[in-house]
Amino acid sequence: MKDFNLCYSMGIAECVLGLLTNRITLMEEIVHKHRNHVPTSLREVMPGLRTRTYDHEQEAEAYGVGAAALLPWSTFYHVLDAGTPVTEIADSYDVTKPLVEYWIKIAGAKTYYRNRCGDSRR
Repeated sequence: MKDFNLCYSMGIAECVLGLLTNRITLMEEIVHKHRNHVPTSLREVMPGLRTRTYDHEQEAEAYGVGAAALLPWSTFYHVLDAGTPVTEIADSYDVTKPLVEYWIKIAGAKTYYRNRCGDSRR
């Protein structure tokens, strides 16, 4: 019921994007825990101003592994090979378009995909 109330107050488009974004966020947190990543902490950069620490390598690993879990290569390859538009892939896997674009890029399939469908941004 909480998700419904949130969606009702936010609007459908924002709610759907939020739910899809939550999938990769949850996967990232599972990866952090499974890989025993060092948790972030707050550091004071000047009196009264704190920022959170950030480990680029940990975050890249968590996002990459999370993307692979949500879009397994064995099935993802077939939709790439068919030239399926990014938006359709995102809809099929219930993820965001930027996540699909990221996975195409890190898989080294950007040129391959572009040759299949003509435009990787569809």
